[in-house]
Amino acid sequence: MPSIEGMDMLRKPETAVERPLWVHGGPIFWIVGVGAAFAAFWISGGHALVR
Repeated sequence: MPSIEGMDMLRKPETAVERPLWVHGGPIFWIVGVGAAFAAFWISGGHALVR
């Protein structure tokens, strides 16, 4: 089977370092993400559950 040279860019380089998924986002990313999810829940009616 002939090699397609243009598709070589899709392969992972040998020097790529595998990191756990949670390392990709820093703490600010997670704080903002969880805060946005909580705000959406609260605005969409979550405040009614607290009463």
